[in-house]
Formats: sequence, structure tokens, C-alpha cells
Amino acid sequence: RKIAQHLAHAKQTAPHFGYVDEVDMTAIVALRKQLKPQAEQDSVKLHYLPFVMMAVCRRLKAHPILNSTLDEANGQIILHHDINLG
Repeated sequence: RKIAQHLAHAKQTAPHFGYVDEVDMTAIVALRKQLKPQAEQDSVKLHYLPFVMMAVCRRLKAHPILNSTLDEANGQIILHHDINLG
């Protein structure tokens, strides 16, 4: 119930947006293919998600306003230095 309340509050108070773009993944596909045998030796299934997460982190560092929150009580935008994709 608490989670639902927090999600509803976030939906009402936080700006939500979507973005769609096309990306040439040729280099990532080749890199994954190159790294996959070593990953399998280490019992790791190498998916594309880690590459996407790294790209997102790099872009958030380049555009810190996207990694911010609004302090409604003080009317301030708080820029976060840490990036947490969790």
C-alpha cells in the first residue's frame, strides 16, 4: 500500500517524459561478440543492458539537470552528483 501511495504521489508531482531515438549499435554488437567468450568462461551472460546503462550514466554526467530532483518545500532544483540507476 505504501509503495502504491508513493508511486501515485510521484506520478502527480514529478515530470514524466519519454524519448525515442535510433542508435547505431554496430560497434556494441562487435564488442559484445568479442567479450562474450571470456564472459562465458567466467559464468557470466553478457547482455546489452550493461552497455546501455554505461551510456545512460555518461549522458547523465553530461546533462546533470536530468539527474535532479525538485525540492518543493524550498522551490529548488537539487542536482545530484551520484548516479543511481537502481
